[in-house]
Amino acid sequence: MLRPSRMKRFYVAVPQNKEEEVAEALGKLGFVELFSEKPQTLRGDVALDTYSAFIRIVERARLAYETIEDILPTVGEKLSFVERLKSAFQIPKIERRVEKVSVDDLKSILPEYEERFSKYSSTLDSIRRRISEIDDLLVKIEVFRRHGIPLDTPGEYTHIFVKAGFVPEVNIDRLREALKPFNVVLTILEGRPKDKFVMIAASQKDKEAITNILTMLNMEEILLPEDIDPDPEKAYISLLEEKNKLFEELGTLKKELSSFIDELSPKLRYVRFMYRVRSMTLRTRNFSVFYGWVPKDKISELESKISEVTGGLMHLEAEDPDPESDVKPPTHLKHPPIVDKFQLIVRMRGTPSYYELDPTIFFTVLFSIMYGMMFGDVGQGIVLFILGQIFSRIKKPFLGISYTALNKLGGILSIASIFSIIFGFLYGESFLLHFMDPIWLNPLEDPIAISVVAIIFGLVQICIGLVLNIINEVMNKEYITALLSWKGLAGLVYYLIGIVLAVRFIIGGMRLEVFAAPENLPLVGAALGLLGIGFLKPTIENIVEKHGHPFSETMMEGVSEFIEMFLSYITNSISYVRLGAFAIAHVALAQVAHILAPQLGFVTAYLIFNVIVILIEGFSAGIQSIRLLFYEFSTKFYKNEGRPFRPLRI
Repeated sequence: MLRPSRMKRFYVAVPQNKEEEVAEALGKLGFVELFSEKPQTLRGDVALDTYSAFIRIVERARLAYETIEDILPTVGEKLSFVERLKSAFQIPKIERRVEKVSVDDLKSILPEYEERFSKYSSTLDSIRRRISEIDDLLVKIEVFRRHGIPLDTPGEYTHIFVKAGFVPEVNIDRLREALKPFNVVLTILEGRPKDKFVMIAASQKDKEAITNILTMLNMEEILLPEDIDPDPEKAYISLLEEKNKLFEELGTLKKELSSFIDELSPKLRYVRFMYRVRSMTLRTRNFSVFYGWVPKDKISELESKISEVTGGLMHLEAEDPDPESDVKPPTHLKHPPIVDKFQLIVRMRGTPSYYELDPTIFFTVLFSIMYGMMFGDVGQGIVLFILGQIFSRIKKPFLGISYTALNKLGGILSIASIFSIIFGFLYGESFLLHFMDPIWLNPLEDPIAISVVAIIFGLVQICIGLVLNIINEVMNKEYITALLSWKGLAGLVYYLIGIVLAVRFIIGGMRLEVFAAPENLPLVGAALGLLGIGFLKPTIENIVEKHGHPFSETMMEGVSEFIEMFLSYITNSISYVRLGAFAIAHVALAQVAHILAPQLGFVTAYLIFNVIVILIEGFSAGIQSIRLLFYEFSTKFYKNEGRPFRPLRI
């Protein structure tokens, strides 16, 4: 649990005629990750081209289906609150059926699928185009309808012409000015937002000049079909009826597309799987070779399964990962269910390297303690626990968060709330009421004590981070870094000496003379010496490991190490004061509720403040805990150089 699961790198050679069966077996095992050992050219691979063509058809069909959903008006039966609540805790029914299909069979049925989809696509395009035309006509006819103007008014007559259209409001005054030299009848009415509806009647001899003016002033001329009913009311109703019929056709097309997609989906799951496997499989004249990663404790099961599928006609070799290889093993984090929830926070920070310690257990313990320390309240902790249990059982997305992430958040909240309850008893707080004498202390009455405890907790946490980093560096054989780095042994000793000196400085009345005291001089000298070691570490490393970097470059890097070593520990340690500050703020809000109770009423005041505190402070305590984990703690050892283990699944 303190390290990612141990992996084995394997390759297995099987007869080519068994490739597909072996691929299926790997997918059903669910613990094998494949990779391509060498770059390869996949062009001309008939199977891959066939798979790719099939995948494109399904993806285009799904896109067409989504397009129809966007076009059709939303008509849905409103569920009651109880029904919606019940559905939120029901697992969505997703069909996971997989239908095996050979490449030859897929090649033979592809033309039929392409032809069927082409018909669906063509029908959709024509319906969508016509609906767009109708929508445009409805907007234009609505203006005629509103002002009671027959639709056949615009047009060409023996001696005059009549034009109608939309002109931007900002151009109306310019239009009037430009038409003054002409004998015209100009009608300006309300049109669309930011546009006026304009009708112009003028002599045929002025048509070209007036048309040029209208074009310059961005007039959008309304041109209606010749066969449209001149009565705008009848024309409007007729177009609406046509649009509704098109919607009915779209509804029918949607059902056909849905059936088409349902028919192809089981095949798609198999085809996607085979496409992924085939693109990572190497082939010789007679054999197919799979390269991949498998958990160390599963290698015998893998060998047994492949031997069963191939009838023993296989050759498998497995070896431990090579740290010097360019092919890095994936990181497979495996924990008990309680700790497993906190992988969500670890993933937010990144994926640990295979060659690092797994920080999940440390994140679990430290996050929970920090959360409880900042949000110590028995009653509110119970409320948070109930909320956590609800979130862990929701089976629908909420606020853009997937239900799986919500389930993990619920688990994290449930565990953190238990520590909130524990600290609530330690503080004697419940629902912002001081319901008992504190077992430990009252943060508002002992602000110095809670702040000191917070800093001590921070000091211990930083020391843990440094120890983890030393272990990581030793595991990676970076011995110089483990010994001399500001995050290595030298940094840890420097930090511990700094803690001792800081305590003596405070006890000594915070006078600089304390550092000159005989009992402190050896510690001061050791601290300065360790700062010097941190400064020289890049240069020493460059010389010992023969990197060949210029001396000036290593010296500048040493300056950076020196500054980080001197300043980071101070600022990081002080950051933990926020643990005590939030605990004090929580009790202070209880006092505010107590003060306002006579004006608002006891129940009202405490109800309002409890809701505010749970929503705001409960969220803030989580954010602050994550911040301390990410920046003050994990930066001491966490490199985020790994990649998650993604096994094949069919």
